[in-house]
Amino acid sequence: MKQPLYKNPVLYIIIPLLFFTSPWFDLIGQDFLTATSELTTIDKAKHTIQLDKNVYIVRKSSGSSLNTDRLILMKDATSDQFLTGEAIGNVEINFYNIPKNSGESQKSVEKGHLNCDYAHFDRSLTSVLLNGNLRVKTNNYFIQADKIRYNYGSEKGKITAKPEQQVKVIIKKKSKPNAGNSNQKQENEIVGLADQVLIDKPAGKLVLQGNVFLNDQQENSKFKSNRADLFFDEQDEIEKIIANGKFSLSQPGRISTANRATFNYHTEIIDLIGDAVVKENNQVEFTAPKIKMYLKVKKGVIQGVDQVPVKMKIELD
Repeated sequence: MKQPLYKNPVLYIIIPLLFFTSPWFDLIGQDFLTATSELTTIDKAKHTIQLDKNVYIVRKSSGSSLNTDRLILMKDATSDQFLTGEAIGNVEINFYNIPKNSGESQKSVEKGHLNCDYAHFDRSLTSVLLNGNLRVKTNNYFIQADKIRYNYGSEKGKITAKPEQQVKVIIKKKSKPNAGNSNQKQENEIVGLADQVLIDKPAGKLVLQGNVFLNDQQENSKFKSNRADLFFDEQDEIEKIIANGKFSLSQPGRISTANRATFNYHTEIIDLIGDAVVKENNQVEFTAPKIKMYLKVKKGVIQGVDQVPVKMKIELD
């Protein structure tokens, strides 16, 4: 059965949980949703519409779509406004966006894809819940977790994993050619693990908390800390990372520790702050309250910060 589901953005409200998709915008003109399913049940007493088996919904303007085994929509008793939406079983969402100033063609741009076992939307609370075997993939990110709770009003949320597991986040960086070979490109992903991840879209950042581990494949660097704040620019490119608590960094030929560290990906400089220690090739050790060094080990420049002297220890065979 195929029928328009009123002029209400139920699907598009479910979709904007992703922290770097375009912001919510109102429906324009004759935009609407269409739905197909093998069985549709309307309960006027409960003010619900239930679609079962091979449920497929698509938004006309963008082409964003939702597939699931069952979808239950509940609307307000005095209006045509849907209050909640509940997708149950094999939830699959492909979401697109019509870019601003896209001209007459209004061509939609693919933004991402997600899968989970269950999705719930509550319009009065401006909240979205995705739960169970969650996978989110966009052109710039991949998330593997158990649950996302997101408030699209405040544009903040939390990502958590199952007990004894961690949230996995993969962030793509701009690829750069290998030295000596302009055609061969390095791996350009940052792979992160954490007990939980906080979404703060207004601040343009993700916060990884609890047993944080990050692996920058392009720079072949791995670090651990209690917390890491990842900041992004307007193009969703990684801009800066601030790591706090029991920070340790492992790179080829170099081991660093500090209370806090800041990675600046534009300048490719790392600032180590608080009991900073850097040991190179197991021979030269630098210690100071603050140390500044290049992200690329081969540059090998390490210096004190704010005219604080660096203590150097050289081990002799």
